[in-house]
Amino acid sequence: MNLRELQENRRRLEYKIFQQRLDMAVAVRDWHEATAPIDNGWAVLMRYKKPIMLVASTVLVGGVRRPKRSFKLLRRGVLAFTVGNRIRKLLHKV
Repeated sequence: MNLRELQENRRRLEYKIFQQRLDMAVAVRDWHEATAPIDNGWAVLMRYKKPIMLVASTVLVGGVRRPKRSFKLLRRGVLAFTVGNRIRKLLHKV
């Protein structure tokens, strides 16, 4: 190979590397867009980590002391959550 062929080969390889970098940048951007809701949810969870742990431990202690009452509260909580979600979905449709 002479010098001209080597330069041409190098130019093609550099162009190929450049294209691969562009493809990677697009893929990373798409990945960040796709996982943004998960990342945001995780950030919110970490922001309220201590209060969640405090409430969970309080509920756990109460559940050990009075199991029947805990199941009543759990059913009411699930019911309130379900009703709240249905109302929210209904309001978004309007």
